[in-house]
Formats: sequence, structure tokens, C-alpha cells
Amino acid sequence: MSKLAKMQEAKLEKAPAAKFGWPNQLEEALEQQGLPEGYFEAFAMLYRDSADIFVARQGGAALDPLALWVQTAEDGVRGMAFVKAALASNPDGGRWRSFQPKI
Repeated sequence: MSKLAKMQEAKLEKAPAAKFGWPNQLEEALEQQGLPEGYFEAFAMLYRDSADIFVARQGGAALDPLALWVQTAEDGVRGMAFVKAALASNPDGGRWRSFQPKI
């Protein structure tokens, strides 16, 4: 068992969610808002979900629905198109401008 897995298991045992047996209890236990202790675990889950997606696609396996919450490059392009449109609307008093991201 990896060091990260041991840390996650130890945190999970102490988490209130573990008492109820929720399906996403690991994420509930590690995503505590406002606590800096969850910073590294959040990135660990992001990398884990990304790795799960890569492995599933290479092996032709079904993707975990929770892993699909990871942002894609297309999400980044859409976000940048929105920011660009928002900045362009500033001279017009912040009036809405439609935008079409080029994906």
C-alpha cells in the first residue's frame, strides 16, 4: 500500500462520513473547506482521477463517473473565451457579449 493510500485510509477512519458508509466517503473526508490540510489531498485526487481516465481509455474500460469531473482542455478554452468576452465588454459598460469558443 502506498504512503498516500495509507494517509487517505487513516483520514477516512477519522472522518464523520465514514460512519455512514456514503459512496463518496473518501472525497467527503478529504475535501474539508477552509482547511489547508486538504490542499495536497485535493491535488492527489485530481491526479488520481486524471490517471483513472487515461488508464480506462487505454484499456477500453468503463470510466468512473466521479473521475469525469476533472476539467479538460476544452473547459479551459471555454473559460478563456468567457474572460476575453468579459474584458471586451468593459468599454461598453459591461454589456453582455456573446462568445463562441474555438474548439
